[in-house]
Order: sequence, then structure tokens, then C-alpha cells
Amino acid sequence: MMEHFDTKWIFTCGRLVCSEWNEAILSSPLSISINLGSLNRERIDQFMESGVSGVFKRLDRVAIIGLDIDAMHLSLVPRDLTNFHHHKKQGVLAYWFNYGVEVMKSFTKLSFEHVHLLSLFDGLSGLELNGVGDEGVDYLIKHKKLLDLKELCLSADNTKISQRITQEGISKLDTLKFNNLKILDLRKNMLGVAGLKQLFQSQSFPNLTSLILKECHKFEKRLDEAFKSFNSDNFSSMTYLDLSLCKIGDDGVKFIFSQKWNSLKQVNLNTNYIGVNGCKYIAESPTETIEHLELGCQGIEESACMELSKILSFKLKYLNLEKNRIGKGVEHLCKSKNLEHIETLILNNCGLHHSACEHIVNSAFNSTLTYLDIGSNSLKLERLFCGSLTSLKTLLASGRIRGNYVFENVPIRRSEALPSIQSIDLSYNTLTSNFIEWLSEPFSTLEFLNLRSTGITDQEVILLQKSKIKTVDISENRLDLFQHYTWVR
Repeated sequence: MMEHFDTKWIFTCGRLVCSEWNEAILSSPLSISINLGSLNRERIDQFMESGVSGVFKRLDRVAIIGLDIDAMHLSLVPRDLTNFHHHKKQGVLAYWFNYGVEVMKSFTKLSFEHVHLLSLFDGLSGLELNGVGDEGVDYLIKHKKLLDLKELCLSADNTKISQRITQEGISKLDTLKFNNLKILDLRKNMLGVAGLKQLFQSQSFPNLTSLILKECHKFEKRLDEAFKSFNSDNFSSMTYLDLSLCKIGDDGVKFIFSQKWNSLKQVNLNTNYIGVNGCKYIAESPTETIEHLELGCQGIEESACMELSKILSFKLKYLNLEKNRIGKGVEHLCKSKNLEHIETLILNNCGLHHSACEHIVNSAFNSTLTYLDIGSNSLKLERLFCGSLTSLKTLLASGRIRGNYVFENVPIRRSEALPSIQSIDLSYNTLTSNFIEWLSEPFSTLEFLNLRSTGITDQEVILLQKSKIKTVDISENRLDLFQHYTWVR
């Protein structure tokens, strides 16, 4: 039966993962994925036993998700995975544990010959994410085969302080050479200044492309001191750097952006106390490869936007400034020829001035912009619905926090407005009947329209049904004739 399928099989029911499937799996030409969820608690032993008899020789990926797996269960995994299947893609074995340290004590019993991803957190629930702590790192480094890992996630979300990695754990990792490691995720561990210094000076990750250090402080007030040790030469292959919630401040930004990176493309600096000077250091960076920059929740104001508009070396395509008080600063951004390549602009809840829409429409990037979020800004939105934003596909203008307003005077015919638009979110806004009537005209590219809590009436919904819009959300409106909150064509 399996030979007739051209997609991977994912087993989510324990009854399917047992000995009678072994022969079918082994004879299938497919790469097999097994996904064991919370329904499999009673079947885990049976699955492991079937694995011993040969299933593991054909697996492409195994995920044991959200179970309280202990050392006894893990010991049932075949000791030798040298035949672990990796036909087209490298073999991947991912475990999600709730008691990582106890299970890691059994790592020495396994070979992990073709394992390229080790994930030690509950990737589904987001509630009981497991931290391995310094003790877990100690068991990890004793297993030499894990030096071939390509991705290592040691996240510490919602864990006890004792389960978080500190400088001691980083020192242990620094004793080895992870030549193949591409992604290292240490988010929410307690590295602090000392741990970050150790990591930044380390030469153990020469080919790392992504480093995630979100919220890795140790309750210190500032971590900028640690960034004096940052040497981009130790991370020459880095393309993604996440330092959000790390309290790096303007000085931390200076140490990072004053260096010239060879490959860095994406930088996340959300919530880091960055001000005018920090934006100035970013604009003066000699790095030419940065395309994606996140500066949300900083307290950035108009003067800081003026500095960002002077970016010279790199060509931004993605800029996130949400939850800053930039106000009229958007004018400086829109006029800058240095930002003419922007494709995604996020200005949600930024206290924008009423003229912001006019500036965006006439901006240097009006022909390249594909994604725009200007929700919760108390704006007059009708100016956006013109022919200038020719590439815009997604417009988010929800007024949930601070209402936007769409007035009656829509400037041009619908057929000429936003010619590439696919999704519009106008929820929690004040809309007029004329505007709804305008929306109901043929709009061939629009696939999704969100009109939640906009005061739309039954008659206006009837008008919209005549349009070619595929999906419309009309929930949280006082309607008598329409009981369904969303219709899909």
C-alpha cells in the first residue's frame, strides 16, 4: 500500500507504530517519518521494540513529542544507528523531553551515527520547555558523535533557574570543536556577561550560520560590557543573529556594528534600550550584507529615525520598528534613497502622524514594498488605496489598540488601486458605507479581507458577496442575516 504514496508517512497514533508495520516500512521506497505524540504513552515501548527489529534502518526522522520519556525508554533505541536512512536528505532524529538531564545520562548508550539535529525542548506546547542546564551540557559533550550535529537547540523557556545554562556550561561546550554546527539556540539561558564573553571569544563554532541568544541575561541591568569581546572573525559564516531582550544598549550595538561581517543578513535587536546613538552606529556599519533588521520596542523617536535614514553600506529589505514612538520620524525613512529597497515595513503602534500614509505612498520604496503593517496608529487610511504601491501584497491596518479611520473619499477606481494586493486587515476600524461599496467592486487579486468589528451592516455584507474576494472575516459585528463569521468561496 505504501508504494502508492509520494509523501512521507507521519504516524501520530501509537496503534500504527508496532511490529506489523515493520515489514511494510522496510519495503517502502519512501523516507519515513514517525511522530509520536501524547496519545502514544502506552505504545512507546512497543515502538522502541519494533525499532530494534529494523524500522530504524529506514527512518528519515523520529520525533518523540511531549512525553515524559525516561532513561529506560531511551535505552531501547538501537545502540547502532549506522544504517540510519539518509537517502535524499541527511538523517534527522529529534527528541522532545520533559526531563532532559535524566535522559541525557543515557546518551553514552547511543551512537547517533547519522543524527544531524538534536532538539532538547518541547517544541509543541510552548509551556513546559525543557532546559538541560550545565549538568546536561556535561553529559552532552561526553558523546563525541554529537560533534557532527548541524543544529543544536538548548532553549530554556519556562524552566527553573537550575535548569538553565550558565558560563560553566558555555565553558564546557568550548572544550570541543563543532565543525558542522550551523544553528545554535541558547535562548533564555542565564549566560550573563561572563557566559556571553566566553561564547563570543570561542572558536568552537567556526561554521555557525545562526546564533540565537534571546533573553540570555542573568538579571544584570546591562550586558553591553560582554559585547566588547565580540569578534566577528570567530563567526565568519554567520547569517542570522538574534540578540533580542539582551539589554545590550547603544554601546553593545556599537561593538557589533563597528565590525565588518562577511555574511550577516538578519539581525534581531528587539527590546534592547537602543536610542539615537545606537541607530547612528547601525547606519555607520561597514557591513554590506545586512538585509533584515528588527528594532521593535526600543523607545526610538524621530531623531533616531533620522539616523537610520542615513544607512549607507547595506540595502535593507526588512525593517521592523513596531512599538516605538517614531511619530513624524516616518518622513525621514520614506524620503531616504538609502532605503529604497525595502520590501517589508512594520510600523505597528508607532504613534504615526496623520501624514504618514502620504509619506509612505510617495516613499523611495513605494514600488518595492510588498508587506506593510501600520496598525494601531490613528491614521486616515484612504490615501493608501491608490495606484502608487504597485507591489503591495499584504496590508495590515488593524485598529485594535488605536483605531484607524477610512473616510468616504477613496481617490481612484478600484481597478487601479493596489494592483498586487492579496490580503487586507482593516479590523477594529471605522469604515464608511461608501468605502464598503468601493471594496465590493471587482478586485481580482484580493484573497483575504478582515472586517472584524468594523460596524459593517447586513446590507454591506450583501454588497461584498458580489465581489471576487475569496475569504472575508465579518466576526464581532452586529449582523442579523449572517450567522457565519467568515465565508470562503
